[in-house]
Amino acid sequence: MNLAFILDQPMFVEAAFHPRKCNAGASAFAGAVDGAFDIHNKQSVGYRLFPHPRSQDEALPVFVLWHGNAELAAEYDPLAPFWCGVASGASLIVLDFPGYGWAKGSPSISQLAAVGEAISPDIMWKCAFQKAKMQQPATTIIVGRSIGSVAATAQCLAHKKSVHGLLLDAGIAALFDLPLVTGMLQELPQYVSSIINSGVLADPFANSKRLSKLQLPLLLLHGSSDTLVPVEQARANLEASAAPTAHKMLREWPRCGHNDVLQHFGREFFQEVQGFLALCSDAALQCAEQATSAAAAGSGSGSSISSTSSMFCMPSSAAAAAGDVPAGEAAGSSCLLQ
Repeated sequence: MNLAFILDQPMFVEAAFHPRKCNAGASAFAGAVDGAFDIHNKQSVGYRLFPHPRSQDEALPVFVLWHGNAELAAEYDPLAPFWCGVASGASLIVLDFPGYGWAKGSPSISQLAAVGEAISPDIMWKCAFQKAKMQQPATTIIVGRSIGSVAATAQCLAHKKSVHGLLLDAGIAALFDLPLVTGMLQELPQYVSSIINSGVLADPFANSKRLSKLQLPLLLLHGSSDTLVPVEQARANLEASAAPTAHKMLREWPRCGHNDVLQHFGREFFQEVQGFLALCSDAALQCAEQATSAAAAGSGSGSSISSTSSMFCMPSSAAAAAGDVPAGEAAGSSCLLQ
């Protein structure tokens, strides 16, 4: 049985994704840049880049954010100043799934992870950051909100040597443990739901499995009363993560659901982000210093970078308004719409 064929039927896709179209180039954020990364099968990932005003002169951190299922990159204009104002300044790039905003194609449950894998830090540097005349970011943190956590975690795993941290906001651990999905499975023929529930077919989301292979610093932010993605999913991700205990954290927001954390704990949310950025930046700096020392010592000196710090190497090439509603390896990317 082909699980991808089942999950990409309208019954599931229309519950998982709520794409809307909009035009590029209408941002109220000074200096914002819209564009798209061409991926595969006539699909693209749209983006809106919010460069910090100092990013042309300084190597500032960058947050790479995959949003939720009913959001658009274009709707992050009001939130961008908060992300860009973290610590001493950062840039933000928000990514649209295929079929959202000005991105070509249509979203797919089975291919969501592959979409994340297709967007490397290298392609973002060449197609977005350089064109905005930014300096190469010193620290890259991938952010995934809700269903965007799948693309984010897959992106981190595929490019872990070029990424310095992973932040999951209301992130998913396993597709078939979500209340909406378990309810929909009951509507399928019994033999189909039995095969899916047996675990024989691989979960296309499987964030916990990916996290078990990632030693990157991890921050999990989750509403304790979330009914769409219950907080147990965040706890499962925390337990699964291979990050050192001191480098993985879960903050549960009391009495908050899926979409109202920023409304009630906006200040605290960005305080957590700022602390996490400091942790990731320190790790990135340590790795860069060790890499420089190892290179200076020469190949014959026997020097090496420790397995722990090598996870944080520099890149080789250099509340949203809508909120969520209930509801194979990709080819390389190229630039569009710049």
